[in-house]
Amino acid sequence: SYILAPEQGRAGYAALLADLARTEMLPTRIAHFWLATEGETFRPGSSFFDRNLETGFYALTALAQELGSADLPQPPHITVFTTGAAQLRDEALPDPEKAMIAGPARVIPRELPGFSCATVDIELPRAETGLLARIKGAAAPDISSRLLEELLAEPTSTAAAWRGEKRYELDWRPVELPPAALPTFNKGGTYLITGGYGGSGLPIARHLLAEYAATVLLISREGLPERGGWAQYLRNHSPANRTATRIRAVEALEEIGKGAVLPLAADVCNSGQMRAALKAAEGRFGPLTGVIHGAGSIDDGPLLAKSDEQIAKVLAPKVSGLRVLDSLFPDGSLDLMVLFSSSSTVTGPAGQVDYIAANEYLNAAAAHRRGGKTRVVEVDWGDWAATGMASAAMAARQGSDGPSDPVPCAQALLDSEGFDGSGNRIYHTRLDAARHWLLNEHRTADGTAVMPGTGYIELAAEAMTALGMAEDGALPAFELHDLYFLRPLAVADDSPADLLIRLLAAEDGYARSFYTASGEGYALHAHATVTFAQAQSPAAPADPSAPAHR
Repeated sequence: SYILAPEQGRAGYAALLADLARTEMLPTRIAHFWLATEGETFRPGSSFFDRNLETGFYALTALAQELGSADLPQPPHITVFTTGAAQLRDEALPDPEKAMIAGPARVIPRELPGFSCATVDIELPRAETGLLARIKGAAAPDISSRLLEELLAEPTSTAAAWRGEKRYELDWRPVELPPAALPTFNKGGTYLITGGYGGSGLPIARHLLAEYAATVLLISREGLPERGGWAQYLRNHSPANRTATRIRAVEALEEIGKGAVLPLAADVCNSGQMRAALKAAEGRFGPLTGVIHGAGSIDDGPLLAKSDEQIAKVLAPKVSGLRVLDSLFPDGSLDLMVLFSSSSTVTGPAGQVDYIAANEYLNAAAAHRRGGKTRVVEVDWGDWAATGMASAAMAARQGSDGPSDPVPCAQALLDSEGFDGSGNRIYHTRLDAARHWLLNEHRTADGTAVMPGTGYIELAAEAMTALGMAEDGALPAFELHDLYFLRPLAVADDSPADLLIRLLAAEDGYARSFYTASGEGYALHAHATVTFAQAQSPAAPADPSAPAHR
């Protein structure tokens, strides 16, 4: 037997798998029972919420990272058993943080070839109560055969729930949304919008002002300069500057001529800052009518390369932010709370283990509060009206919506280069199986052209060469490491593919991702990290208004 401390991260799983490898006992079936709980227990100084996060989302993510790096005899099937993580009809959902297990559960099969992961929400057996049951000596029902059946079933990545003697499996079908399911707003109400300057927040603010003459409170961490200095700030900064963009957005909202707009500075994850901002707003406009929680962060990256710090940054605005909002606005203090979630909770895209989990928490939190005095509604946005984080992520990968148009690139395998809206470099090439020797000379037995692993290295080298040419012509020595292959890049002879290489600037180099574009979005094929020998890079400025982008 082994003892693991899930709060200590990946190290324990690495040691466990190393020992199992030595004894030739690496698993092909794995059962995860840490989220099947009876009562609230946790270590001193912690909480049941943190305990569920550590033994659920973080534990399964760390296990998958170590499994993905191990030399396994065959890809394993993982079955995650939970209690209170799934809701059937109108039953209670007591522990919404348990639902975050969907992040790794849905991404593992996407990113780790051959792996499968199923989640099964169960009811723990309880003995019948009452006089007759005691006379009969009734014992708790035995569900071990049911659990074994789940564990030994044909490996599939499904989500199921047992209620009584019935097994329910999650599926999707189109339904007409009833009008009663939509959020309703009050004329002249006061609404706080977190992430209010985002692609979804601003249209909502415009709608509230134009249609309801509402007071709109826009929350951002940095806030805006004093209003008296806006004109000078706009004169001194590029139109692409983020603060300048936000100032113009507020001015455009005020031009609607209805309601009022109040920019506020506060980190939605900081209860002290939020409480101070709320006090200032209520001092001017009175109690709030509703809150629209649209704050969020997205950072696509392969599961195997995700660090705890990266994950925490994605989880914070949605998960910690909502917990702060719940503490500030107890049930009944608001008429309405709207949580902006994402359709990624359904599609489970690769590279979004943390983003899926964060949004699934919003969905579960809304279900947890259903039926209360405050109406809580969650909305799973997709790429809505070409705005929002989903669209921004696509634009970032493609290099659109940036400060400069793509220009031709002199490298043999790269067609053009440009910048995305955050100043990250984007390289593009049209992959033609017949024209590119990189593909034409690497085919499978049936003739399918496939990008070889060394092809990514060659493309990375050409992009780095182009990067040096774009600055002062001098390129320091660099290392390419942590190269992960997530899915094959096959190109049909009659259907060229658009390959996009995105360089995300880091302190000592770049994180590099390789995508192909299609009608359904973008597929992540490989990810690598580039570091420089002297920890210096010809850095792409983070401010899109910087002169180097012209």
